[in-house]
Amino acid sequence: MGFNVRQYRIGRYHSGKNSNGTLLGFKTLIKPSQKAIRNHKERLREIVIRHRAQPHAELIAKLNPVIRGWCNYYRTAVSKETFAEIDAHLWHTIWRWAKRRHPNKSGKWITERYWKPGKNRTWNFKDLSQRGKANPTRRH
Repeated sequence: MGFNVRQYRIGRYHSGKNSNGTLLGFKTLIKPSQKAIRNHKERLREIVIRHRAQPHAELIAKLNPVIRGWCNYYRTAVSKETFAEIDAHLWHTIWRWAKRRHPNKSGKWITERYWKPGKNRTWNFKDLSQRGKANPTRRH
């Protein structure tokens, strides 16, 4: 199923309790398995490699459902550290993709071209090709 279920010995103030309220002395943590993480990273890398020559809007369109599906599947587990690890891996992979596309451009130029500041994060990989153009699917 792709999960790693383990029980860790823990102190009295962080311990799990049974139905009677008695302290158990351990906490159960369910995390994504290392094999599942490795497979997901490899799949993301393969998508980026397969779309080396495509516009970044198509790359985003291919990556989004894979990322969304994997995150929805593992969101019930203890996944914060795992999501951060995969996010860092994906950022590095996309950065290498962008540097490969523009070998003679500076990092600042690449950043301004492909990444835009968001509400919570400073690096959001977005399709900025529609800058200044009206959105044809938006209703007024």
